[in-house]
Amino acid sequence: PQLTELEPVVVQMPKEYIPEYFQQYKDMFKLGKLHDLERTAIEAMIHSPEAKEFLRGRLRSGHVLNFFSHLVNEPKRGSADEAIFFQLEEMLQEIGARSIASIKGATSDRDRLQIQRAMQDGKLDALINQWDCTSEGFSEVAGTRPVSIIPLRSPFSPGRYVQIIGRSYR
Repeated sequence: PQLTELEPVVVQMPKEYIPEYFQQYKDMFKLGKLHDLERTAIEAMIHSPEAKEFLRGRLRSGHVLNFFSHLVNEPKRGSADEAIFFQLEEMLQEIGARSIASIKGATSDRDRLQIQRAMQDGKLDALINQWDCTSEGFSEVAGTRPVSIIPLRSPFSPGRYVQIIGRSYR
């Protein structure tokens, strides 16, 4: 596979997210608040017309969209973090993704293997991963289809970043 690194796509934050984002920006200097700021930025991206159009274009050109979530741990049922997975899946359906799979902490080993086979065969249009749920050696090559890696936030570890990018080379 060939790695083509694209410039980041700049999208306008929808107006309804701006007050919440800036309030959380001010609050993030309190212990543990950075996560709220990230969540608001991710939700704004999911609902951004520019992001939708960019991702729709990638799908139309045959790419598989491979998202890495902002979460390290399994989202709690009914939480705002879990809602991001649902919002992302809804947006992907809206832009034309037909086959979407998610791997989270509670995904069984059997289901992970089925998802990996579907990915390797190029049968998925989108894969949503949780950071630590696709371990080393998990191949995310999609048959002959190019893979667009979309981190919902950059990992704070350079080693993890290299690992994420390397998955599409296997």
